[in-house]
Amino acid sequence: MYDESRHMAVKGFVVVNVGGGVASANKVQWWSHYPIEEFFYDLPDLPYTPLPEHSLEESPCYHIISKKGKFYYCKVHPSIENIYLETIEHHCKYKEPDVHKLEILRLLSAARPSTNFTKGKHSL
Repeated sequence: MYDESRHMAVKGFVVVNVGGGVASANKVQWWSHYPIEEFFYDLPDLPYTPLPEHSLEESPCYHIISKKGKFYYCKVHPSIENIYLETIEHHCKYKEPDVHKLEILRLLSAARPSTNFTKGKHSL
């Protein structure tokens, strides 16, 4: 079953898996909706492989990275900053990864519209 909380939704689209290429229907690169669980998954025997070149808005860490001037920084650890987005993503993945992942999921959860349909109903 698809769990939308595990995927980034950038520009209003949700792409589960398009096989590492381009989604022809909406022209969104696969990494702009990179599954959060997959980003934080790590095999200790393999070296770190950065994502293909992408913008901040396309980052799986978009909700916890911001930019001030020419520097990107981690919102969880504001003292961690760098001119390279890849460096901040690396920080998010390897320095307290559970903290970063949970914060992304919390922010995504808070950003979703409520599905409480009982609000506003009147009893007869």
